[in-house]
Amino acid sequence: MNQSTCHFKQIACHPKQIFFMDIFTTYYGLDWLGMALSLMAVYQLGNKKRIGFLTFILGNAVWVYLGLFPMNSLGVAVGNSVFLVMNARGYLKWTREGIAASERNV
Repeated sequence: MNQSTCHFKQIACHPKQIFFMDIFTTYYGLDWLGMALSLMAVYQLGNKKRIGFLTFILGNAVWVYLGLFPMNSLGVAVGNSVFLVMNARGYLKWTREGIAASERNV
């Protein structure tokens, strides 16, 4: 069995274990954070919670950072920049529509 040194602990371990750890730590967990924020935002918006837009904005900001710096992927950065602007628009539009609706009911 071929063994090598693990990244986190100075012990001998199997190459499959190293690959498994690299999957979760390649971008220091920021990719997992971006994914978790995006999924949480979809859930919140599905339940008609306005905070879902803010959660999406945070997730988009994480993806923009990852796209620009560690991943060097302009497509990820530009795409999520557009989504960030769209989510900011949705948040602001939700606010304006809520105020307009409450003024009509008064």
